[in-house]
Amino acid sequence: MKLVYIENNRPVTDSLTVSQTFGKRHDHVLRDIRELECSEDFRVSNFGETPSVHPQNGQTYTKSLITQDGFAFLVMGYTGKEAARFKEMYINEFN
Repeated sequence: MKLVYIENNRPVTDSLTVSQTFGKRHDHVLRDIRELECSEDFRVSNFGETPSVHPQNGQTYTKSLITQDGFAFLVMGYTGKEAARFKEMYINEFN
């Protein structure tokens, strides 16, 4: 699985990838993004909702595209040894 990819000429990851990698439910990651205590300007600049088609059932859901800064802000609250390992992987891949 590719952790970081280019979308609109910017390196991003997305809420589905964060969910899978950190072992969190996707709806909880989306909730975490909505509940971040950041400015609305930061949220708009670093988290963008986009449709995502589920490969198994063909239904369309929402996912959030996340910039490097948005990723750092979001996962600062995720803790534990596994979370630290994944944070390091993402940072290395963004770089």
